[in-house]
Amino acid sequence: MKNTQLLNFTQLSKQELEMTHNWRNTKSVQKFMLNPLDISLKSHLDFVSSLNNRDDKLYFLVKYENNYIGVIDFTQIKGKGCMLGLYKNPQTHNVGDILLNIISEYAFDTLKLAIIGAEVFSDNTQAIMLYKRHSFQEKSRKNLETRELIYMELKNED
Repeated sequence: MKNTQLLNFTQLSKQELEMTHNWRNTKSVQKFMLNPLDISLKSHLDFVSSLNNRDDKLYFLVKYENNYIGVIDFTQIKGKGCMLGLYKNPQTHNVGDILLNIISEYAFDTLKLAIIGAEVFSDNTQAIMLYKRHSFQEKSRKNLETRELIYMELKNED
């Protein structure tokens, strides 16, 4: 995508690592994570370090028009599919479409995948609407403790 930089987590500066850590621990981001608890900076840095030895996970800080707008990730990369994740910089607004366009473009054009999956809590109506706008289809639902988790996917039609 034009005017976009994907900064691999394994190559971020100390300042960028601390920034993504702070975003991840913001209440508005945490409440929709599978692990909604605070993550220590040490745990965050250990996780980022572990990415150097993984070929099934990619995490990127997204810079769009010289502004840090969010984080995207690709996990469970295997065969022709993966799972996606994203969260926005808590100080930005209306960047979900940009982040999801970047995810689709990278997954289909760079990783050459056929299917992108997403899990979203049923009370995360903004994310569900975002995924539906981008042609994701609901495939299943399951209960996770006291919440319902929806699995959605997008197939590469090209």
